[in-house]
Amino acid sequence: MVPIFVALYDNPGILHWSLHIETENDAEKTTIQILGARQRYFPDIKTPSNGRLLPDLIELCPLCDAGASKLEALKNIAYATPIRNEEADYSCQDYVLDVLLMRKMSSIRERKPLLLGGANHGVRIVCIGSRRA
Repeated sequence: MVPIFVALYDNPGILHWSLHIETENDAEKTTIQILGARQRYFPDIKTPSNGRLLPDLIELCPLCDAGASKLEALKNIAYATPIRNEEADYSCQDYVLDVLLMRKMSSIRERKPLLLGGANHGVRIVCIGSRRA
């Protein structure tokens, strides 16, 4: 099983979110996110990409474990997830949640709970323990 994290990064003006796939092999580690600016976002799915090495990393929040055979499917879902550039308040947090909703976690076993509730941006993920190196 391969752990998947929500990665939180310090970014001026916003707490940047991405999904981080933590494989044992550095060449297969993957980051799933959107880049750009308001109403001009585009998908950025990078392999290899080790989110732990970025200097702006605040925390990796454990989300779930996925079978290695499901990782390509998750990347394909991320590419297929619509980016709602027509919405002025759409951001990276929305994209990460949209990817997770599209995946519906159907074949991913949860390791730690993903807690959603009203917070600064209408939704929050509560991290349970840090996996930061």
